[in-house]
Amino acid sequence: TPVALERVSLSAAAFKGLAEKPLRERLAAQPGGLYPLYQSEFGLTVVRARERARTGAADRRAARAPALPLGAPVLVVRRTAIGLGDQPVEFRSSVINTAQHDYVNLLEPPR
Repeated sequence: TPVALERVSLSAAAFKGLAEKPLRERLAAQPGGLYPLYQSEFGLTVVRARERARTGAADRRAARAPALPLGAPVLVVRRTAIGLGDQPVEFRSSVINTAQHDYVNLLEPPR
């Protein structure tokens, strides 16, 4: 059962040629999330991220994806990933069903 719905926004100029289907294929072939892909495919290194979290209610879109009733309590997390030179690389919004799950996020360099 899905637990979260994420929407990722990227700069069209920085990620020229990126499309959803090839992105899904690349992620399947290269596990580890988006940040290693940003670095290997586009030369963009995420060095830190800033997150803000607050409670909210599942809207129509969120209620479909994580299989939540409309209006169910959720955690909404907004992240800005920052790259070298203090430039934003990614804006991400996550709607998380925390009814049976905790939200834990460890932002650490790859091993």
